Amino acid sequence: MNRNNAPALPNANLDPIDIMAVQWAFEARESDELTIKEGDQLLLLAEGAANEWVPARRLSGPQANISDVPSGLVPVAYLKKLEPLCRGSALYAYEAENKNCISMRVGWKLDIYLTVGKWMLVKLDRFDGKPGGLGYVPGNYVNSFDEGEKSRLEIVVTAPTGGKHSSFTKA
Repeated sequence: MNRNNAPALPNANLDPIDIMAVQWAFEARESDELTIKEGDQLLLLAEGAANEWVPARRLSGPQANISDVPSGLVPVAYLKKLEPLCRGSALYAYEAENKNCISMRVGWKLDIYLTVGKWMLVKLDRFDGKPGGLGYVPGNYVNSFDEGEKSRLEIVVTAPTGGKHSSFTKA
């Protein structure tokens, strides 16, 4: 792959703009790249449709320290947009507790991607021409609807310390 047009790796503390699924494995060859394997889920940190490479961060839990979560450039051709589990709306206002979470107001519409314990990873709809954002909110603050056939989602997140794995399931 050609890295001549690759963007400089931004600060890994950038807010995520989308959630992506890895279609094929890729072994990092440079220090600013991220090794990925088929089935991994990543947070996209910047647009990159015209670029061959995009900055991404591994999916982590709502209380993880972002600076400990692996991030780097990945080939955009190896990724596909993850489809949401279902739609929902905010029952209550919520103010983000940390960089992994996102604030929302009552009634805001959102896509629900997964649950992690009592938390949900959601992407808010756009408002006033501004991106809604992506992050965790308390699950009991969300009214989910339009579930259709999608009733269960299980992912595996690699913990940044010790390489332990945790399974998260939506009931």
